[in-house]
Amino acid sequence: MKCKLPPALEYSISYDVKFEKDFQFVRGGKMHGFLPKKPVTGVREGRPDGWRLRLMFRRQSAMTKYDCHQYKPSQYGNRGEPIDRFFRFRKDRWMSVSIHVSINEDPSKATGFNHVYVDGELIERHDQVRLRAVATKDTLINYALFSTFHGGHSEEWPPRDERGNPMNVHALFDNFGVFAGKNVRQKPGKDWSNEDQNDGESQQGSTGKPHTQD
Repeated sequence: MKCKLPPALEYSISYDVKFEKDFQFVRGGKMHGFLPKKPVTGVREGRPDGWRLRLMFRRQSAMTKYDCHQYKPSQYGNRGEPIDRFFRFRKDRWMSVSIHVSINEDPSKATGFNHVYVDGELIERHDQVRLRAVATKDTLINYALFSTFHGGHSEEWPPRDERGNPMNVHALFDNFGVFAGKNVRQKPGKDWSNEDQNDGESQQGSTGKPHTQD
């Protein structure tokens, strides 16, 4: 599902996630993030007006990003700098995820960034990112993306039961919020206060309240 946003250079998305006890991470899968009006996918050639950024869970409950930008070094983009290389999602526990994204204002310069936080702690950062190569409203952040699944496109990605048959496992999500500027959730729950708004990183400023669509 895509939620239309007023096109802007900078947004944050936050949500709580809990992977249930029987969850199988297998090879990994996609979670939520941001899109321009016409996003690209990792399996296609890049476009000056296209990019995509979303979070992923990986093998053994690790975390990374699906970060498709203008300088991506591989077919599927790259993740930036892991601050906590040993971070792992924990099963049967709610955790609060925040992603702060800024698009490069000048399309010729790599001045964008995206930072990922869990329970208020910086886990991964990607600076000097050139997400777009043309400056239009369509290449700004236009959508919040709410979608999660295993994959990949091969038979190695789905979770399976003891007989090797594909099976359903569950990740729970709650307390979604989309904010102008920087907003980092410190813990799971419905507390929308932001202890980390005014550190000088935000270009537009945060509202402190979630953006809602009419």
